[in-house]
Amino acid sequence: MKKYTTILLLPVMAIMIAGLGACAKKKEPDTTAGKIIGKWKKIQYATDDNQNGIIDAEEITNQPSSIDDELFFASSQTGNETTTINKSKSEVTVLDFDWSVAENNLWIGYRANDTVTYSVVNINASNLIITTNTSRGLAWYSYVKQ
Repeated sequence: MKKYTTILLLPVMAIMIAGLGACAKKKEPDTTAGKIIGKWKKIQYATDDNQNGIIDAEEITNQPSSIDDELFFASSQTGNETTTINKSKSEVTVLDFDWSVAENNLWIGYRANDTVTYSVVNINASNLIITTNTSRGLAWYSYVKQ
C-alpha cells in the first residue's frame, strides 16, 4: 500500500512545485533607469587636466570629508542634489531636478534652469560613474549607493 501511495503522490507534488514556480514574481530587466533610483554619495571627482580625452588616475581626487554631496533619484523621475559643507547642516544647498535616461545618457534638468547630460560609464547595485563635457574638458564623478 505504501508503494502505491508514493507513486500517487509524485504527480501531485510535481504539479504543486510547477504551480509555485509559476507564481514567482518575474523580475524586470535591469536598466540604467531602474538601477539609478535611490541616493548616491559622491566619493571622487576628476577633470581631464591634460586634455587627452580620458581621466587618468592622477587626475582623480577624493571628495573632501568636509563636503557631503548626494544625488537622489526618485522613481517619479524627480530628484535633488544636496550639498552639505562642513557637515554642520547650516550650510546646506538643495537643488531639485527632473531626470531621464536614454540608453546610457543621463539627463538632469535642474529647476534652477540649468541642464546637464551625463554619460553613464558604469552603474551597478553599489557604484555609479558618470562623465560630462564641460568648457574645461571632460569631468568625471564617482558615487556610492547609500
